[in-house]
Amino acid sequence: MLKFCVAPGFLSIDCGSSELGNYTDSVTGIQWAPDALIWPDIGKWSAIATVNPPSSMTDQKQYSTLRYFPSNKALNQSKFCYTLPASPNNYYLIRASFWNGPSLIYATRVSGQIRFRVIVDTYEGVEIVINMPQSYPWFEEMYVRAQSGRSSLSVCLSAASDSSDVP
Repeated sequence: MLKFCVAPGFLSIDCGSSELGNYTDSVTGIQWAPDALIWPDIGKWSAIATVNPPSSMTDQKQYSTLRYFPSNKALNQSKFCYTLPASPNNYYLIRASFWNGPSLIYATRVSGQIRFRVIVDTYEGVEIVINMPQSYPWFEEMYVRAQSGRSSLSVCLSAASDSSDVP
């Protein structure tokens, strides 16, 4: 579901990629890294699914798989984070795109709709509401400043409220 790029050319992560290494998108020229190579533990609490890319982006392989976080009552977790390298006090552009395909592959609280929040460090991000069928990716951008004294940014997907979904 999540594909994000931190400052183009700096770090582009294909969440859910089935690739064994980095690859370059033939259309955009962006080099993508599979998230499982960067965060090997991610497979313990997530799942991967194959989806059809949007019709306008059939040759962009970053839209052919997705990583999602099935509800796991044993974990009691509703927030899932990626930790990205950053320099303290520097500004970063976070670009995220979300593609579920034409139908949801897992149950949500509202049939035909997924609702969650994107949070970057302490910046309460936007609430994402995607209605199905999804015909094009949802794009979101946030311009954030890395906290003083920290060498990373946390990009988190979270339930927006008690009545929303785990992404």
